[in-house]
Amino acid sequence: MQFYAASSDPAAERAPYYDLQRGLRAGRQALQTAKTWGPELRRLVLSEQNTGLKEELKAELYELHLVMVQARLQTDDVADDAEALLKLLDRAATFAKPTRSFYRLRAECADRLGQDQRATEDRRRAKDPRTPTTALDHFLLGEHYRTNAADHSTDDHSPYDHWADSSDPWKWGPRHTPPQRAITEYRSALKKDPRHFWAHLQLGRCLLGLGRPSDAVEALGTCVALKPGSPWGYNARGLAWALAGDFDAAQEDFAHLSKNHPEFYPARLNRGVAYWLNDRPQKAIAEFNAVLQAPEDQRLIEAALYRGQIYLESGKYDQAIQDFDRVIEQRPGLAAAYRNRAEVLLLQGKHDRAIDDINTFLALSLGDQFDPDSPEAYHQRGRFLLRYLRPRVPPSQRNKAAQWAADEFSAASGRGGRSAALLFDWGTAREMLGEFPAALVVFSKGLELDAEHVDLRIERGIVYEQDGKHDLAMADFKEAVRVDPENAQAITRRGYASAKKRLAAEAEHDAVRALLAAKAGPNLDVTGAGDYFVLHNVACIYAELSSEESDRKEAYQDLAMKLIRRALELWRLDDRSHHDELDSIRREPAFEPLRQREDFQQLFQ
Repeated sequence: MQFYAASSDPAAERAPYYDLQRGLRAGRQALQTAKTWGPELRRLVLSEQNTGLKEELKAELYELHLVMVQARLQTDDVADDAEALLKLLDRAATFAKPTRSFYRLRAECADRLGQDQRATEDRRRAKDPRTPTTALDHFLLGEHYRTNAADHSTDDHSPYDHWADSSDPWKWGPRHTPPQRAITEYRSALKKDPRHFWAHLQLGRCLLGLGRPSDAVEALGTCVALKPGSPWGYNARGLAWALAGDFDAAQEDFAHLSKNHPEFYPARLNRGVAYWLNDRPQKAIAEFNAVLQAPEDQRLIEAALYRGQIYLESGKYDQAIQDFDRVIEQRPGLAAAYRNRAEVLLLQGKHDRAIDDINTFLALSLGDQFDPDSPEAYHQRGRFLLRYLRPRVPPSQRNKAAQWAADEFSAASGRGGRSAALLFDWGTAREMLGEFPAALVVFSKGLELDAEHVDLRIERGIVYEQDGKHDLAMADFKEAVRVDPENAQAITRRGYASAKKRLAAEAEHDAVRALLAAKAGPNLDVTGAGDYFVLHNVACIYAELSSEESDRKEAYQDLAMKLIRRALELWRLDDRSHHDELDSIRREPAFEPLRQREDFQQLFQ
């Protein structure tokens, strides 16, 4: 039950694994087994030396009841089942003294039943410092944060921002903020119980979501040490090694699973993902095939989802469609399948069918708030086309994707949509189409609605810069930094503008500030997917400063090269990115002073 519940969402890991219903079935089977032992396990006969196991089992049963209630509450609106969940909580209280999670979950059930007074009283007891707080309570709160993605979003909860990229690193990096609050709770659980296997496992998974696979390996290694006979720690660590780029270590973990747990198909699924990350698509497909040929009760349809993505990447659109159709038939609630099928349909020119799939994807991701005819729906479809699809399609089709997006944004505005976020996206689409005067008009209208919208301010400054209006651009960048002093993009833009104006001291100051904002140490040991964008942009500042003859020319170029090399290292670790950083370096105008250097040319060999 714990394993299935732990793998119920894709927020922090590439492989989403299972339908949570499998976990609930496993939990119900466990409770049925325990039921045969009677109240307080009186009919469970143990030898004299094993009497302590009964108390351990009671603690596990208390935990199981709470995990099941929380998992059920997270699936959907369960107002009709809330009474049954309250009965589960009552049974939990027969095995252990109620703790904070017990009252928190009971309050949520009372909310579903409209019992406001009871909910208020239970919340008070959950927060009462006299109520016992265990590792389980911290763990379950961490699970609550992990599986509620809206708590971790940085903007208007767009469901695909963590897949977003741009062909221009100056524009934006991945926008998804991993579940930091969950990590805090898992660590609190481990302070109370350093041997809490599931807290270590989920800490490792969340660190993967932060783009820190090496740190994840350490947490998951503890799982292996705690339960060396279990496949779960090896499986998650194998994926972490693959994401860290150590495919030999990954294969060691998967080889161990193949030898000791040959019918543990999640390992074959993750090994397929590891091959995929290592650019070995045929081996990946072989693993996914094996998973799809497993006995029906062990088959994981996610293998078809990943195989379809490999077919999509290799241009085998008909085979990709077949796989996505299969996934949707068996798991109609899996949003990613609609997203991926929409991408194929758009590439095949089947625009209307693709829009239907985009609508389904958004409805599954956003829930009841999604109305396909609303201005917000047109905005969200445009964001999908601009932020998710455009970076992934061949360069020859990117203008078409941007135009489709611009049309959706225009329709949103025509239907009464009026927000700074909409105008930011619409202006960005116009900018990508090279329609700079139109983009300026849209960005300016957005700033009339929200003068402190930093992204709007930066984008307008960029367009001013492209139009040769450097003073207006500098004014926008300065204002963006005033509003958000820690915004690395705003700082680097201002620094680059200073470098272009030959204000070396100001440019160097901003270069250092941007690195500090990205938490870059002396060895540029920044953390987190997407930080290569910051390093790329700071390299642009130093390269531009080196374009003028000075006694610091060589030092500026050496700094730029160090930043570029580190940016490439981080980019290669970012398995979610469809941005080509190497190509971006090749095309970057700011790097013109570096092109004759041997170490720069070696980057492309």
